[in-house]
Amino acid sequence: KQKKKQYFHRIISVSNNNPKTLFRMVNKALDHKQQQQIPDSVKDMSELATEFNKFFSDKVAKIRPAMGPEPPPEFDDFSGSTLAEFKPTNNDEILEIIKESGIKTSPDDILPCKVLVDNLDE
Repeated sequence: KQKKKQYFHRIISVSNNNPKTLFRMVNKALDHKQQQQIPDSVKDMSELATEFNKFFSDKVAKIRPAMGPEPPPEFDDFSGSTLAEFKPTNNDEILEIIKESGIKTSPDDILPCKVLVDNLDE
């Protein structure tokens, strides 16, 4: 863990004055590749939502037995309004939300929040 921390510290130090280089180096180090969020093959958003739900339901079903003998929690039936449609957003609105929200950080964060916030407009 210490070597990894030193490695990322060096990357950040070397790229300190060039945010574009910093993000490129961090993404390369983390092996992040830009991926399209919704596959081209998806024609039916309802089917995508169903698959998404199934993925997490299956995940919970696999994890739950390892959690011990406690019974699963019981929930009341949902009585609120449903989210059937989302209003489109844009980069400026996302930036405003990020800047207005409290920035949380952890010592384990790979990229310090200050670096992210300082470079949001770029």
